[in-house]
Amino acid sequence: MASTYSTNLGIELIATGDQSGTWGQSTNNNFTNVFEDAIVGRAGVVFADADVTLTALASNTNQTYRYLYLNCTGTNSAARNLIVPTINKTYVVENNTTGSYSITVKTAAGTGVTVPNGYKVSLYVDGTNVTQAATYIPAVGVGSITLGSPLPVASGGTGVTTSTGSGNVVLSTSPTLVTPVLGTPTSGTLTNCTGYPTSALSGTVSLTTQVTGTLPVANGGTGITNNPNVLGLELVIDGGGLAITTGIKGYLEVPFACAVNTWTLLADQSGSITVDVYSDTYANYGTNTSMVGAGTKPAIASATKAQSAPSSWTTTSIAAGNIIGFNVTAATTVTRVTISLKVTRT
Repeated sequence: MASTYSTNLGIELIATGDQSGTWGQSTNNNFTNVFEDAIVGRAGVVFADADVTLTALASNTNQTYRYLYLNCTGTNSAARNLIVPTINKTYVVENNTTGSYSITVKTAAGTGVTVPNGYKVSLYVDGTNVTQAATYIPAVGVGSITLGSPLPVASGGTGVTTSTGSGNVVLSTSPTLVTPVLGTPTSGTLTNCTGYPTSALSGTVSLTTQVTGTLPVANGGTGITNNPNVLGLELVIDGGGLAITTGIKGYLEVPFACAVNTWTLLADQSGSITVDVYSDTYANYGTNTSMVGAGTKPAIASATKAQSAPSSWTTTSIAAGNIIGFNVTAATTVTRVTISLKVTRT
């Protein structure tokens, strides 16, 4: 009676009474060509820019499909298939091909598993399809797995090795952070963040360097970008077409407390003018107490304009309700001059 062969690995099954005196060779072939190859064997599979099919023959001679480890080499210009026999068999497949294309290990009529270029995958043929050999790793504790490189976002990782420095942690469009301990960052910009409890905030925030945009009224801001507390106090000194003469030229009531930041003089033509600035209470109207004192008075010298911050003035503060006056102490040529004090509410 002739020998038969097992379904999956093609082990030669010698019929009773057969191969008298020669059965040793068949048994040796079973061990060397079947058992050893299937348990620990490594074989090369060369791709030539086409699919490769591994065929199983009813023989215990050496056959590539039996090997446990299949190292795929060669060159591909597209993704290719490695078609294995439809049996029950475990494989480890490594994609070492040139061209950076994947290989799908599958049966002729079934589904398969894709092996990316440069990777190796443990697979199992279940008699119909090729599947992953393992889909669950039980009881893996923290620190039990060490990755040689950061797990990319596409594989469920963050792509970085640390949460500090210049690395980016990419989250979904609307992530939910469950009781995160954020610590105290020294820099960075937090945008489009809602629901963060104010009780968790500590320390100070610089509105000049650490906050961008305009704080709306609803959040305690003004909703504007300019400073509403910076105002101008102006008086026009008009000579009526003639050169301006010396003397007091007018008074203004200031209904709010403020401080003088800068003064500006604008003339109708090139010339010179010097103006002293007075400030006193409404009750002392007419007393004419100089704010400038021994300091530098606002002045134009042979020009049409001048501007400066108060220099060595006795005071730059104006109390709410004070009356300020403007006294021309010297003037030549100019016939109309506007004097403006830029002040900040205090």
